[in-house]
Amino acid sequence: MATETLAQVLTRLDNTAEQVAEHVFAGEIRKAVNASSDSLSDEELGELMAFDFTADYQSNETGWGTYFGPMMVFPNGDGTSTESPSLSQVTPEILEYWATRAKVAKHPVLKARYAGLVWDFSRNVNGSSPDVELARIAIDSIVNIAEEDRHLYETQVIGELEHALSLAISVRDSERIANVRDAMIAYEAKIAVDESVGTWGFSFDSLLGSKNISLDDLTKS
Repeated sequence: MATETLAQVLTRLDNTAEQVAEHVFAGEIRKAVNASSDSLSDEELGELMAFDFTADYQSNETGWGTYFGPMMVFPNGDGTSTESPSLSQVTPEILEYWATRAKVAKHPVLKARYAGLVWDFSRNVNGSSPDVELARIAIDSIVNIAEEDRHLYETQVIGELEHALSLAISVRDSERIANVRDAMIAYEAKIAVDESVGTWGFSFDSLLGSKNISLDDLTKS
């Protein structure tokens, strides 16, 4: 069987009806791209990196100050370290590529990742604020992921919804704050199992802790 081209892989992934996760996209993309090549195009490098960045990166070792971080950090033995993938590899051209993909892709997991990366990295790479439309695409895509059960892992969807709420609040989008609130409450109602800690209580904790959402908002939902 002939190896699929990158374009064919992206089209197939964009149209899959299966529940997927970012590592699934990453694995499929690697099959179509020679990651060891010294002459990768912006498209190839952008796709290889896009799904390797770790969401909700908690370590302070990179100093990026961003939501996304490297999958791995290797100490070099001289006080420095090597990051994979590295923010230094993200160029303005790759940001532009991701922004375009966020707008043309159909699968919400794809759209959320591309848009989220541009929104998160633009200030570091370009020194300028990203287009607010990218934040809106990321928020709407995360809501779609939850509503349509498009992601493989429920716990990751919970984290994505919490991130979407933070994004909606940061851009002061009252309509999207309400949309995320409703999606969060509905998702918890759908997946909550009394014996499974983490599947219940997250919406109340996230929403109650936000000064942008009143108790009246919660009781009306």
